[in-house]
Amino acid sequence: MIFNGKRMLTYTLLIIMLIQLIFTFSRPSFNTYAADTKRSFEEVYSTGVNNGVEISLNVNDFLFFNDQAEGYSPVSPCTVVVTNTGSRSTGELNIKFINFFSYDYFGIFFESSTDTLNNGARATGRYFTEPENKWSIFDNNGVWLGYDDNYFTGWKGDYETGWYYYEEGYIKTGWYWDENYLNWYYLDPDSEGRMATGIFFTVPENIFSIFDESGAWRGYYTLREGWTLTEAGWYFYMGNYVKTGWHWDDYYNNWYYLDPERDGLMATGIIEIFNETHEFHESGYWIREIKTTPQYTDNEVKTIERARAMYKQSVDIWNKADKMFRIQPNASQTPLIAGELDENIAEATMIFLNIIRIGGGLPELKLNKNIMEAAQHKAALVVYAYGIGLGGGHHPAKPQGVSDEFYNKAMSYMTENLYMAGLFSGTPLSSIMHALNDGYDNPGAGHRYNLLNPFTTDFGIGLVGTQGVHKFSGYASNDLEIVAWPSNGVMFEETDYGGFWSARFYKNYNVTQNTTVRVVLLNTSETWLFNTNDINNDNHFYQIVGVNQVSFYDKGLNDSKKIGNIYEINVGGLTGKSDTYSYRMVYEQAYP
Repeated sequence: MIFNGKRMLTYTLLIIMLIQLIFTFSRPSFNTYAADTKRSFEEVYSTGVNNGVEISLNVNDFLFFNDQAEGYSPVSPCTVVVTNTGSRSTGELNIKFINFFSYDYFGIFFESSTDTLNNGARATGRYFTEPENKWSIFDNNGVWLGYDDNYFTGWKGDYETGWYYYEEGYIKTGWYWDENYLNWYYLDPDSEGRMATGIFFTVPENIFSIFDESGAWRGYYTLREGWTLTEAGWYFYMGNYVKTGWHWDDYYNNWYYLDPERDGLMATGIIEIFNETHEFHESGYWIREIKTTPQYTDNEVKTIERARAMYKQSVDIWNKADKMFRIQPNASQTPLIAGELDENIAEATMIFLNIIRIGGGLPELKLNKNIMEAAQHKAALVVYAYGIGLGGGHHPAKPQGVSDEFYNKAMSYMTENLYMAGLFSGTPLSSIMHALNDGYDNPGAGHRYNLLNPFTTDFGIGLVGTQGVHKFSGYASNDLEIVAWPSNGVMFEETDYGGFWSARFYKNYNVTQNTTVRVVLLNTSETWLFNTNDINNDNHFYQIVGVNQVSFYDKGLNDSKKIGNIYEINVGGLTGKSDTYSYRMVYEQAYP
């Protein structure tokens, strides 16, 4: 008989496969069961459990057991074969998973399963399993049916969309210590619990931390103190914090500005800081504050130029006079002598008043000789009447010894101001200035608006002692809607003796008890508000005057007046053409 090796090998393999098939059908199925870590497990065998040693007792299942197994992956190669008789006693194994592997009698691997024991009994119902830290569901025989996601505990996600940690179905936020990985993780509350990686700002420490790609915390991100240069520019650090705002540097002995709107970047060049313009050197130190003066309009520039030429003219004319009067007045006894101002004094005074008027857009007045005479006579009459006890005022009785001619001339052109030029002495000019600034603190400001009447054409002034008299006449139509003081236009420092502000409407507008005033210094944005609810005192007051005027005062507002300042005044709560009216006032010098 010839030995056929190939045929013998074929027979052998067929026998092996037949044996395997027999034991496959006789082999029990394997399912997944669950239990906690460090659970009791009966080890019934005749020899100790040693790594890689097979122990065979008279049971049906051959189980490979690795007491180092942790995680999800089965350990290969299998290390220990344990047979289970079905009865369980004591013995503690520090494990998380027991990997079961089914082998045939020849040691050929058939299948694997995972079985952990729960104190000798298999888990049923809903049970929290490790190490995945999830709720699992088991049938009455302890067979695992799947995870209960409604009570899921553990990590979910990926490295593209991010990782999240669930605790019984809820996403955890803030710091989290993972017992499995023995690391701290930060679950960002601002991104609904997404695990932080890289350099990340954490709370409640309010500091930057470093996390690796897996999310594990690796410590705080600490920068050196002081200046740090980046691609964007210089920053100043205080520990982990980037400083913002103004910074005084003791080493460089200079101020620096760390712009909060640019995350603390050091400022250079010209920038706006809280409505102020500041200039910084290219190396960052502060150079100066640039006072931003709003631009004058073309009309304002022309008005200033014209007023300065007129002011120079008035000074030159005034200086030609070597005395105040051409004819000295006498008001101490009758017969009264009205006197006559030097023509240079009268003309210079008239020009000065017109400087004020053109600043507010008003037409110039003409000096009228007849009105001048009437004003001089009225001044003498008032002084004499007051001196003999008849009292002064606009309508004094004709004193005995005063001629009808003198009295009638004094009482002509009765649109007039009687205003003191000073306490002990004065000039026609000082009388006008006191009247304009209404030193009597009369909110009605009648003296002021006689001098600033937009319809008057002719003017005359008289002076006896300290008593000034201003008389007006003539009429010309005018389209001006408002006359204000300080002027709605250009106000000259030389004409400003202080006093309250006022705005009087002449057409198209009326004031009400709801009328308000808002004054803004455009150079600084400083603002003053006035309304009828204000409490009036020495430093602040507001008053509605009739149906066409408001008067107001604030000490801070008056103190703010400086050359080059521009104010915007808004009057609200009006009736008529509109409910608001705005104008502006430039504060300048007539003598440059």
